[in-house]
Amino acid sequence: MLFPMRNPWTVLQLFETVLLGEHGHDVYRAVIDGRARTNRRAVADALDIVSDYADLATDDALYMALTDANDGFVDGESVFFHQGDWAAGAYAETDGFEYGRDWEHVPFPGTEGLYAMNMDAVVASANTGDPEAVGAFLEYAGSADGQRRFNSRKGSIPPRTDVRMDEFTPFLRGQHEDFQASRAQPLSITHGLGVGPQQLIELKTAMSTLVADWDVEAAAESVVAALED
Repeated sequence: MLFPMRNPWTVLQLFETVLLGEHGHDVYRAVIDGRARTNRRAVADALDIVSDYADLATDDALYMALTDANDGFVDGESVFFHQGDWAAGAYAETDGFEYGRDWEHVPFPGTEGLYAMNMDAVVASANTGDPEAVGAFLEYAGSADGQRRFNSRKGSIPPRTDVRMDEFTPFLRGQHEDFQASRAQPLSITHGLGVGPQQLIELKTAMSTLVADWDVEAAAESVVAALED
């Protein structure tokens, strides 16, 4: 398994996905809504499974960057890589790596009917010499045409409902259908929608400590403390 750990957010992302798949949406929501202490056993269990994943990772996983792992997956260095839609955006630009023939997507076990939510943002700086031009660009970026161009290349689905999906890859069209059919859209911890900024920093710190010593109980306590703040 390709499991890049150089940046702690990849470990945090796997943790939240395991937590959601193993313990369900209600427990996941309870954990991020301030009831992590009550669900500490679920938190520790998810971290223990992440540790099991790490046992199956490549020897250089601790020092591997995300983009290197993605390149390695394309080159056939592993049969399994846990990542989000952005990875498929990179694959679409790779000759000879076709969805359905050279790679396939499987929803994480236990997450059927759920679609983890995160958002991209285009943020304008306050230090601009031409606010009108910036405003015009942001207006276009949020338009149906801008969303079509951005999301189809980046590897994501548009938040607007009036964007035609016929120019998107088969994978992203399938993701769009899954999103529309989902019964719940749990907010991502890793990408900042499900927790506050300080909590996210503390959670990443907890993941950095976890991969250094794989002390699951200590990491669980750190995660609970961060989410109980």
